[in-house]
Amino acid sequence: MSVKPETSLVSQLAEMIGYFAMTFACAVGVSYAYFTLRKRRCKTPVLGGTVRLRAVSGVYRTRFLRETPEGWVFSAPLKRDAYVPLREDEAVTAECPTDCGVLLFRTKVVSRNAETHEFTLEKPKNLEARERRATKRAKISGLKIAIEELDADLVDISESGAKAVLSRRLTHGERVGVKLPWLEEPVYAAVLDTQVEDARGHYSARMVFERPIKVNWSGLQFSSEA
Repeated sequence: MSVKPETSLVSQLAEMIGYFAMTFACAVGVSYAYFTLRKRRCKTPVLGGTVRLRAVSGVYRTRFLRETPEGWVFSAPLKRDAYVPLREDEAVTAECPTDCGVLLFRTKVVSRNAETHEFTLEKPKNLEARERRATKRAKISGLKIAIEELDADLVDISESGAKAVLSRRLTHGERVGVKLPWLEEPVYAAVLDTQVEDARGHYSARMVFERPIKVNWSGLQFSSEA
């Protein structure tokens, strides 16, 4: 029994539509997975990153260690070479780097371990993230800065972060002092990532400032790639 040409054409068209539908569904699934993962990374502190913690007794610096079912675990802050004994149920405000910017939240201490010198914060429900890319950013040419007293070339900068090239590989989450020529005092930033820049031992580092800075836009020499 022969198949009519019209029937064969309809079958091929149906197969083509099914193929495109499957391709579209796969693309949507991959995009959803990517943005879901990115959103999670944007709302989770950088592992080992420096955290600014404001408690009743003062402002301290600590490091994010890990996430557990109980909450987020941090190292106990130090004050005059002694560990600060944060109390359980004590309300605190934290500011810490993520892969997308700086995370600001209020929470409370749910537990602390005197032996390991660690404490756990309740995972916050309401998060306020300052996105690095939401602020004006420009590529810079020919500007020297200092990072931890090492000479560095500024590549780009915004009020919330910067990228520079230097001769030392910085550690992910490391807290560094950055000296900018238009500011009298150094500003502090957390390192988001470091990559090999060339074969001569130079590394590029992306950093997010602990708090927004003033940028002297009129005094900067912009790159032709900007």
